[in-house]
Amino acid sequence: MKRLLLVIALAAASQLGLTATASAAPPGGGWEPAPSAPVDYPAGVRCAFASHAEPVVDKVYGKVLKTHPDGSVALEAYAGPLVERFANVENGKSTLADASGFAVVEYHTDGVQVWHVAGPVMVGFQPGHANHAPGVFILDGLYTLKIAPTYRTVESGHWVERDLCAAVS
Repeated sequence: MKRLLLVIALAAASQLGLTATASAAPPGGGWEPAPSAPVDYPAGVRCAFASHAEPVVDKVYGKVLKTHPDGSVALEAYAGPLVERFANVENGKSTLADASGFAVVEYHTDGVQVWHVAGPVMVGFQPGHANHAPGVFILDGLYTLKIAPTYRTVESGHWVERDLCAAVS
């Protein structure tokens, strides 16, 4: 199943034809813009200091691949360029982070999401609520991320990571 979802993600990315220099024109075929909102984290929630993330390039598109019997989304693919500016609110330092990965996301009816990822994605981990060190990271590679209402786990795969909290501290 995981291999199939990865194949779907890569096929979706190639169907979109999106790269870091992609045009702003929507790709069509059921793909819809999936913009990222700016986010603020108080000190201690992700980094030791207050932080802010905001998209500076956001051409991500999503496509519903499957729905639950009630019509809610069960499986969705995401692809496209996304670059975020991640900032330390306290000292003003910031860095750009490429989060232009491809993902197929399973949405379970209990609120759990399972992300099958290829490429870089920005992920935040809260102290005591993850199997990963706290902080905000770019995880780049092939991996599975499980997001439950109260806990996040990186479950399998191979990736490299960039610690954004360390980059702006």
